Amino acid sequence: MAELLIFVGIFLLIVGIAIYSIVKRGLDLKKLAAEGTTTTGKIVAKEYRKVGKGRRSPILTYEFQDALGTLHRRTIHVATSVYEAHQPGGPIAVVYLPDRPQTNAARYMIEQIRGVAH
Repeated sequence: MAELLIFVGIFLLIVGIAIYSIVKRGLDLKKLAAEGTTTTGKIVAKEYRKVGKGRRSPILTYEFQDALGTLHRRTIHVATSVYEAHQPGGPIAVVYLPDRPQTNAARYMIEQIRGVAH
């Protein structure tokens, strides 16, 4: 019985963390859409990563500098069309929060959110 309770407790903790992460990212994206600053970043890597049984997901990694000149890097899963439209060394529009530049996203994602909000 105790083992079952431990298992259920761990399961609920993992589910809670996952829900928190999803909600937090959603709130961050909403804030980026309302208050974000746009800059031009650079694609530093693109690859396909295995995400399941035989499935591969297109991944882009970009870097950008905030207003203070600090370099930030983010790796994102993207649609195949977005993946194919970008090349290493090429530009990518990035939106970030000036007071928290580690909170950032590719601008096309923010434009999708703005489109849904209108």
